[in-house]
Amino acid sequence: MRAKLFIGYIAFISLLTALLGLVPGHNGDLGYYIACVIEKSEGPRNLFQKTSDVLLKELPPQEFTRHHERLMNSDPGILDFYRVKPVYILLITLLHSLGFSYIFSTLIPSLLSYLGIGLLTFRWASLVLQPVLALLSSMLIMMLYPAITLARLSTPDALSHLVLLGSLYSIYFGKKIFLPVLLLLLSVLIRMDNIVAVFVILTAMRFLPVGSPGRRLTSLSYPLLLLTAAGLAFSMNYFLETDFWWFTRISYLDSGKQYGRQVLLYFLTMSASLLVVLILFFVITYFSPGKKMSEKTKSFLLMLLLVVVARFLLFPSFEERFLTAYYISAILILAESVSGIKTGEVIPA
Repeated sequence: MRAKLFIGYIAFISLLTALLGLVPGHNGDLGYYIACVIEKSEGPRNLFQKTSDVLLKELPPQEFTRHHERLMNSDPGILDFYRVKPVYILLITLLHSLGFSYIFSTLIPSLLSYLGIGLLTFRWASLVLQPVLALLSSMLIMMLYPAITLARLSTPDALSHLVLLGSLYSIYFGKKIFLPVLLLLLSVLIRMDNIVAVFVILTAMRFLPVGSPGRRLTSLSYPLLLLTAAGLAFSMNYFLETDFWWFTRISYLDSGKQYGRQVLLYFLTMSASLLVVLILFFVITYFSPGKKMSEKTKSFLLMLLLVVVARFLLFPSFEERFLTAYYISAILILAESVSGIKTGEVIPA
């Protein structure tokens, strides 16, 4: 039965990914990532005009106008906000060299990563839920707005969450510690702001029972890994950026008033988000009679919450797609608690 359900899920997630590929988002960042690729091969001279020429060939007229105006009215140094995603830019460069258009080259990583997230979600669900429930849960999770949005965007976000979800999965199910650590460091090269999550997760791996016994970081490896992650971020700023302190130009860092306004917007947006539903789900599960969460479950959920809080303190800009991997992990962990199945049990087909 499990094999048949898996085949059915493969068909579902593959079809859904293909359909999403037909409705690309063509988000506003699209031109800047293409500009980063062109800059590497042709240099900075007339960079935005060259990018605009590419978009003129590859976009419908109405969409081209919007992107062209955005490029031509860009703030000086705008590409500093995009060069710190080198793995994604490298993938676009590679895909374009293989003959794909610039725009499709920006979308392929998102589509393939969405497919990968779907498969990993089903694998995780299959380990903690009965087969039919695992199938239905995985299908619904991949149709949630934060997840389904990732596939349509020309950004590194889907790839970032595939790597982060792989790391969380590896930690939770007690894989050899090398794998989640490697994935966490890779996530910094995909999006430099992932360093916030990496610091929190590494700290949890040192001090909390978030995985299997014997899989905690040692007192030596923990500071070395923090330094390695910080070194990666430092190197990216030093070698890839024109301004090492580019991040100080983020608008809400200009003043306490701007930061406070952004915090208010954060909470107003969050009030209609999946995060509130998950918190409610946790409260109901935690206080339900007969439902006792294990220390591992509580610690893992605490780790995910600390990631969200740390991101909020440093980047008080609420976009649900930035939380996708944490949402999926939390949903499946809470579902496991409700189902009563303990991680590691053999679930009959």
